[in-house]
Amino acid sequence: MICIQSPAAKLNGSVSISGGGTWSSEGTGTFSPSTSDLDATYTASPADVANGKVVLKLTANDPGVCFKPVDSLAVFFIPPAAVFGGGTKFVLKGSTVTLNPTVSESNVHYLWSPDVEINNDTLKDPTITGDVNNMVYTLTVTDSRGCVSSDTVLIKVTPLIKLTNTFTPNGDGINDYWEIDGLIAYVNATVDIFDRYGQQVFHSIGYPKPWDGTYNGKQVPAGVYYYIINTHFNGEVLSGYVTVLR
Repeated sequence: MICIQSPAAKLNGSVSISGGGTWSSEGTGTFSPSTSDLDATYTASPADVANGKVVLKLTANDPGVCFKPVDSLAVFFIPPAAVFGGGTKFVLKGSTVTLNPTVSESNVHYLWSPDVEINNDTLKDPTITGDVNNMVYTLTVTDSRGCVSSDTVLIKVTPLIKLTNTFTPNGDGINDYWEIDGLIAYVNATVDIFDRYGQQVFHSIGYPKPWDGTYNGKQVPAGVYYYIINTHFNGEVLSGYVTVLR
């Protein structure tokens, strides 16, 4: 079996009687340096590769009646391993994420590049530390036949969520909104805020517009309100309270 990326087979024929032998192919490839060289190299044609295999024959030039006149071998052309690097992976700033590519073969050599914020660039499933946003890592896989294939994974670093537990929505232009730093990056997050009786006073998907301390267009009373923020990322759910001051 040889790789379709380098479809050349080094032969090692032998003829136990004088006179030597001659190679021939059922395909359309070529022998180098010649068909009479028992250690020739057979270079497959595109048609051979498309067929998936080719049968080669070695015929004795002067076999006589007591020896086998011809022998054959089949050469199979194997494609490289199928590789899926992982598409896009998200990781919190300063945290780690484990890459989990899909590779169709197990007896292969792995190499990730670049060797940046990665614990071991020769592991199939290395760990990446979230530091550089939009970093593209390339996984190159080499199998036992020398076939090479590759694919990439994009690492997106999400910021840490920082929030305050007090704001003053009194219209003076200072601290009028409950700002949640970093949440804008979590586009699928849900934010729910409840009063002390359990009534929901705010809901949003993502956080494109911070809460201004109103419910149904009216200012909520000063006091303590309770929030649940589901980031829908790595199972992270935040909960606590925020105080509205007037």
